[in-house]
Amino acid sequence: MKRIVIMGATSGIGLETAKRCIAAGWRVGAAGRRSEELERLRGLAPQQVETEAIDVTDDAAPAALERLIERLGGMDVYLHVAGVGSQNPQLDPAVELHTVRTNVEGFARMTTAAYGYFAAHGGGRIAVVSSIAGTRGLGVAAAYSASKRFQNTYIDSLAQLARMQGSKIRFTDIRTEIRDADMLICFGGDGTILHTSKIATQHNLPVLGVNIGTMGFIAELESGELELLRKLPKKEYTIENRSMLDITVTNGTQQTFHEIALNDAVVTKGAIARVIQISVCCDGVEATNFSGDGVILCTPTGSTAYSMSAGGPIVEPSAKNFLITPICAHAMLAKSIVVAPDRVIAVRVGKVGRHNAFLSVDGGRAFRLNVGDEIVVKSSQKVTRLVRLKDISFFEILNKKFIEKMR
Repeated sequence: MKRIVIMGATSGIGLETAKRCIAAGWRVGAAGRRSEELERLRGLAPQQVETEAIDVTDDAAPAALERLIERLGGMDVYLHVAGVGSQNPQLDPAVELHTVRTNVEGFARMTTAAYGYFAAHGGGRIAVVSSIAGTRGLGVAAAYSASKRFQNTYIDSLAQLARMQGSKIRFTDIRTEIRDADMLICFGGDGTILHTSKIATQHNLPVLGVNIGTMGFIAELESGELELLRKLPKKEYTIENRSMLDITVTNGTQQTFHEIALNDAVVTKGAIARVIQISVCCDGVEATNFSGDGVILCTPTGSTAYSMSAGGPIVEPSAKNFLITPICAHAMLAKSIVVAPDRVIAVRVGKVGRHNAFLSVDGGRAFRLNVGDEIVVKSSQKVTRLVRLKDISFFEILNKKFIEKMR
């Protein structure tokens, strides 16, 4: 029976990997900070799972890892998925330093402990989930990107060291797996798929979403439909291109923010019980001007998300247009506008110095807008490529996700 230790097993990729290893008959050593989540995981298979509460930023973490390995009866694979990541365009020092402590200091502490164990016990495999952010960098996540570059290089260096020492230690870096992949299979809700789509777009990879969240409107499969994955090796699938938005914030001649979106870009107020003044221009001509809580600029994919909740229309993804939807506008004629894909939209917020306003892209961390900022939104040249395994129309999906759930 194979034995795996998963550092960061209480949520996300770590938790799902633990469940699948349990189903495959492996013995699992689950580690993480949240004891209650670890006990819940152990309850799934008490005879297969050992747990240990470990904080990778703690100097005592390697000793805790040793205890876990001893109770597990040894370790064949060490999987490190413990980490943090935040968009931090304001460069809040607390956020940056916390990221470094977890993703750099904690990563080095635990992977060297695992390396030491395998070197002393005849070999094994160290697998890590890094990120292509370490290759290209993300302007809104400087510490995160730098920490992933550290992880990339650190694992490459450990692999070289293992060869120099003749150790039978093998390494798997998910970053390199992405580079050589044919597609990305994403387990999660719509938020996870939105994040994954940006990674996939940089590598021109298609994405297959498997919903283990609540709505899962973008996902192709539900968790009970995994047998359809058998179609992949036979190439029994199609690719659907979804349009994306290119969002830039400028202040005068200086660009302060840039991002792409599969769903939407949302400009919203920061103060409670206040409104902000919003001006929206289309190709240099004012299209609407109103006071309210904010405005949503979205793709057809995003038309079934926040925009729909704000009263916007649902647009079929193949239409390629995008939408401008006011949020709680204090104006009789401020309605959603559907615009052609070749239009360039510019948004300005008045009185931003008095009442804060923020920009959020695909539900990401809010970017604070300053006096004089202009948000420019246009169709991106990049697309998200979604894998389709089922012959089902957009309208059938609407019925299943919205109407049938209400019955």
